[in-house]
Amino acid sequence: MRKLARSLSEGDKVSKCILDYNQIEQHHPELKLLIDSLLEEEDMTLIINHKVEGHVVQIRFDYYSDDEDESMEEFTIKTASMKGGIKSELGWTDFRIDRKSPLGNPFEITTKYPELAAIAARSKVIAAYKQWLWDNLKLAQKQPRASVPLETGAFANITVSYNFKHPSSGKVVSELKRLYELSKTRKVRLLCWCSPKSCHGDVIISCLQSMRTNRELRSLLNLRP
Repeated sequence: MRKLARSLSEGDKVSKCILDYNQIEQHHPELKLLIDSLLEEEDMTLIINHKVEGHVVQIRFDYYSDDEDESMEEFTIKTASMKGGIKSELGWTDFRIDRKSPLGNPFEITTKYPELAAIAARSKVIAAYKQWLWDNLKLAQKQPRASVPLETGAFANITVSYNFKHPSSGKVVSELKRLYELSKTRKVRLLCWCSPKSCHGDVIISCLQSMRTNRELRSLLNLRP
């Protein structure tokens, strides 16, 4: 069954609850339409910010399935912005995922879009990153020293950042597994420049969730039980 984990953040206060996806249409049809329009995959994340009386209330929705219930309780990871400098947060371990990291997003939005077009452009870049990450997972099994080509195929019409380092697939997978092991014992903040807007960090979080529950992915990455 598809469900949603909802996290409501207001300042330092965080509350969480589980929503039955199939019941949302009955009670909040407008919310279901919004979620379905922005999330094309079950494993994506939607973050909505509301400004109330001078402060921001953040609502985050994460798709997951019943067989992920236990890992959801143990899994504590989120994105955070480096804009304005990195501000440490008590109890959290920082992990960079910008383009200085092998997990950085190769793709960028290069045009100033109107608001709705910008959402679509951002979604396109995030979807491209998801494909790029998956391509790395597969390529690393046979050619760990090779990099995923970005000039053709699904990435042909998407701008690649000049800051991107083109890491080998082996380095990408190694960094992802290092993050996975870290997230098993610590609360982790993924540092990039997009948060609180949706970004490739949400794809990484989704991938880490799948690495806990998806047998095919665990086998592909040779993860120990």
